[in-house]
Amino acid sequence: MLQRSLRAVSTGLLIMLTASAAPAAERIVYYDATHDASWVNNASQVAQWFEAKGFTVRNAVDLASWMEAKTAGAEGSVVVMTMGTIPASLLTPEDAHCLLRRYLDAGGRVVWMGDPALAILTT
Repeated sequence: MLQRSLRAVSTGLLIMLTASAAPAAERIVYYDATHDASWVNNASQVAQWFEAKGFTVRNAVDLASWMEAKTAGAEGSVVVMTMGTIPASLLTPEDAHCLLRRYLDAGGRVVWMGDPALAILTT
């Protein structure tokens, strides 16, 4: 009897979460073959895996353009940084007004892989 109750609760919860889910947000994975990776030996394979799950792959230039457009409202969006590095263009100017900070302030999220976050910039 307990097992049936747990199934019913689990099913009910799943239905509730599905019914109240927001529209799909943009999901981006950063990978740029022209930039070095740090402490991530298979960044291209990681990016391919995320792409197969519905993420859009963006290189450094495309990511900066996309983030700039999202500074007006990035709620629910996410960027997976697969290389352990960050394009310098996202941290310019080097203060609280940089593109990355404006994206985060607009509600965006970043998932970091590799070296400590923001430790290595690439140009």
